[in-house]
Amino acid sequence: HNKTMPSELTYVWKHDATNKYMKASAYANSTKYATESWLISPEIDLSSAPSAFLSFDHVMRYFGTANQDGTLKVTIDNGANWADVTIPKYPDGTSWTFVSSGEISLANYIGKKVKLAFIYKSSTDAAATWEIKNVKVYKNSTAGGGSGGGGDTGNTITVSGLS
Repeated sequence: HNKTMPSELTYVWKHDATNKYMKASAYANSTKYATESWLISPEIDLSSAPSAFLSFDHVMRYFGTANQDGTLKVTIDNGANWADVTIPKYPDGTSWTFVSSGEISLANYIGKKVKLAFIYKSSTDAAATWEIKNVKVYKNSTAGGGSGGGGDTGNTITVSGLS
């Protein structure tokens, strides 16, 4: 959902079927464009979940400030209000190697239905490329010995249908 998109661009977020990730960029024809675009998940039902965590893999290059150019929000009221969610780990921006976001607790949303929004922002000074894949919501924490995200694979929801 594009909040700000100049007429020179036809999209900000795009699915790459070959590499199986969502990609956001506002760099086209050797030009950096100012944009704001939201990649919103389908509704995720946490109404009967005893606990919930989120993780995803991402890579970001050419950013101004990573934690301002790529952010995450959650809604419990179908988008009327959005709350910020901290992404613990960002890529260092020096390679195209995906890194885990780290484990993100969704404890505040247990008993509710939520949607997630990955928010990409760019400017005429910095138009990063942000790629996201393997978005997962799971019930058991991997803290204290986990591999950086993934949790209990028997109780994992892989989020697809991002738009």
